[in-house]
Amino acid sequence: MSKNRVYCENLLRNLERAVEKWFTSGSPLEMNKAYNIMDQVNRIAMDNDIKDRAVRMLRRATLPEKRPAEKSSTNYDGSSRGNVKRKSEAQTRKEWEANYQSQIEREKKLKKSASAVDSNIAHVDRDNKPRSALSSRVSKATNFMNVIDKSKKLATDKADLEEALGMSDNSPSYSVDENEDEVDDEEQKKEAAAYT
Repeated sequence: MSKNRVYCENLLRNLERAVEKWFTSGSPLEMNKAYNIMDQVNRIAMDNDIKDRAVRMLRRATLPEKRPAEKSSTNYDGSSRGNVKRKSEAQTRKEWEANYQSQIEREKKLKKSASAVDSNIAHVDRDNKPRSALSSRVSKATNFMNVIDKSKKLATDKADLEEALGMSDNSPSYSVDENEDEVDDEEQKKEAAAYT
């Protein structure tokens, strides 16, 4: 009997905490905890004094002695409100997924058609992709060498053109009017005199 009394005293402390929390917050969860503890006390307690103390605690906190009936969660047709809500959410989710899948399929078709057009325009050899960092550098170096070769060809073409036009490397490619230089020198002297 003493072990039962100690255990029930601990239940009463827990009930007191739950009732205080419910009283301060008004939370239905705390009220439910208090009623669950009260049910335990009624089942386990062998001493009527402990049961009476638990009932007094509930009365002081203005909780009824018996748990109030829960609100009905069923509709008039017998189906539960939660089930109807879940069914509607599931239906909207299925519709969204179907729309999303059709959108993905459309995008795949567009990509396939675009890649078919690209492959018809310029054939890309996918088997020759570099497999390592070194091979990718080597392929970039060969592309760089192609640029250098193009630059060399451009330079030789320019030299050939200059020779065809009769320009030599020693002579300037444009003529300089000596009178123009004299006019510029005079203007610079005037501007320097104006500042001093």
